[in-house]
Amino acid sequence: MTSHVGKPGISFSRILIYAVLILACLIYLVPLVVMLFTSFKTPEDIGTGNLLSWPSVITAIGWIKAWDLVDGYFWNSIKITVPAVIISTAIGALNGYVLSMWRFKGSQLFFGLLLFGCFLPFQTVLLPASFTLGKMGLASTTTGLVFV
Repeated sequence: MTSHVGKPGISFSRILIYAVLILACLIYLVPLVVMLFTSFKTPEDIGTGNLLSWPSVITAIGWIKAWDLVDGYFWNSIKITVPAVIISTAIGALNGYVLSMWRFKGSQLFFGLLLFGCFLPFQTVLLPASFTLGKMGLASTTTGLVFV
């Protein structure tokens, strides 16, 4: 005797779930689409007030003006953020792998101490870190800021 399991029909609850998910996607995507459309419009097109309309003439003048206004502050942020993200991601990935795969005596205690460190306010770490950077000669440097 074989039991044949047929394809289950599409239930009302599944349709409702998909409808809610599609609605949520639209709610989150509409501002992005409006921003993208507006970025390629001329000031006259923007003045018409219709946010969802296609640009009458596609122009990149807004993008050109925005990038012309980018000053050294933006590039300083890039110089600090990119290395900091790469370093913290690499260290976090290596530590996560080691802590999940390598079992040693006291590993649970070590993990608990690391977890406890996550609950410490950042200000408790900031003062010792600034003293350490000062002793290393990295205070008031971009490298020191990346390490913090």
